[in-house]
Order: sequence, then structure tokens, then C-alpha cells
Amino acid sequence: MTLSKATNAAVSIFLLVLLAFIIGCAHQPNLQAADENVSTVANDGKLPFDHESPKGGLSPTGTLVPKPENLPAGTPITIRLQSAVSSATSRSGDIFEGFLDEPVV
Repeated sequence: MTLSKATNAAVSIFLLVLLAFIIGCAHQPNLQAADENVSTVANDGKLPFDHESPKGGLSPTGTLVPKPENLPAGTPITIRLQSAVSSATSRSGDIFEGFLDEPVV
């Protein structure tokens, strides 16, 4: 008999919790605030993100990389080589590394 009383108590508790869950989930939240936003958009005809960007700001579609500029022909550039280059060991098309000694203006 005690086993059936324990089982009945467990089933009763489960049903009460289930009932509380169903009642709590059946309640709809207050949607009045969302309705106010919709009516504002309908009255204005503009979306919240449909506004002009501030002047002097960065364009979201613009690039942050500056446009390349061409140096005039014959402009001397001083480069310090990372390693020595020799005609005995180097071939046409080989890659070498170096650093600019002075900024290119």
C-alpha cells in the first residue's frame, strides 16, 4: 500500500507541475509596446535604420585602404636588403626582401 501512495503522490505532483507550466506558457506577454513601434513606423514611413549618416564620418561601404599612387619615373628609392644579392647565385625572377630606408613622400 505504501508504494501505491508514493506513486499517487508523485503522479499528483507531476500533474500539478504540468498544469502550472501549461498555465504559465499559455499567458501571452504584453505586446502593446511592440504595437506602438509598428504604428510609429507606419506613421513616419521610415524604418529606424533609414537615416542619413553624419557628415565627416566613414562610409560603411568605403574602404580604409588608401588608393595606390604612382611614383614619377626616375624617383630614387633607397632600399636596404635583408640578405645579399649576388649575380653568381641569383637568377632572373628571384625574390628578395628589403626595407625602405626613408619614407616615400
